[in-house]
Amino acid sequence: MIWLTRDFYLTLDGYDRMQIIESQFFNRILYYNYAIVAHIVAYGVVILLEIKHLRHKLSTVDKTYVFGVCSIYLLSMVMHAFFVEFAGSWRDFTPYYLTISVYFLLVGYLLYTNPKFLTSIGGKYFSSNLGEEEMKAIVAKMDALFKSEGVFLQRNLSLSQVAEKLNIPSYKISQSLSTHLAENFNDYVNKHRIKHAENLLKSSDFQHYKIEAIAIDSGFNNKVTFYKAFTAIHQMTPSAFRKAHIYERVK
Repeated sequence: MIWLTRDFYLTLDGYDRMQIIESQFFNRILYYNYAIVAHIVAYGVVILLEIKHLRHKLSTVDKTYVFGVCSIYLLSMVMHAFFVEFAGSWRDFTPYYLTISVYFLLVGYLLYTNPKFLTSIGGKYFSSNLGEEEMKAIVAKMDALFKSEGVFLQRNLSLSQVAEKLNIPSYKISQSLSTHLAENFNDYVNKHRIKHAENLLKSSDFQHYKIEAIAIDSGFNNKVTFYKAFTAIHQMTPSAFRKAHIYERVK
């Protein structure tokens, strides 16, 4: 736009520029906006073709973000085309720029406050690239690994570490847990850690262990995290759980 309007945009002051834009809006400036719409549409087509070409190579998370960014871009394209088509003067574009700016700010704020927003959408809408049997097999491999090697007892265990052990892409593990068990990786790990902690809390051999020691021995980094995870599952604290089972043994 600056290049096309260089004859006045780069040489005149703001007031004179606006006078020319207003006087030449229909016979010149509006055609430039048609060119912008064509430009945006061309990019939109390229984006869609690239998504189609690469869809089998993208992870679920990548597909989600591509879908989100592409949707925002295409919405901007439609809005711009609408205002160009029905503009009566250059001032009619003010609502467009205001609306699209507010929209982008709201999307940016949403993703800043909730970074997993698009990922959660992806888990819901892009989970079809793994079959049910494949997801069951992945969960079975996870269960076998956790049972045989007790990897959940490692503090700071990461999804990438498990993926490397199983030689399965991280996104496939996440998708399988989310779809097949309705759990994320942290939930799955904590479930096994809590089960291990339950056995320690019930055992008379570990009654001299403090709760914090139980937490550390079960793979948690600290007592606070352990209390939170344990209470979420049992609706009681680890101390109350231990006392309840001591009472049962006495009876």
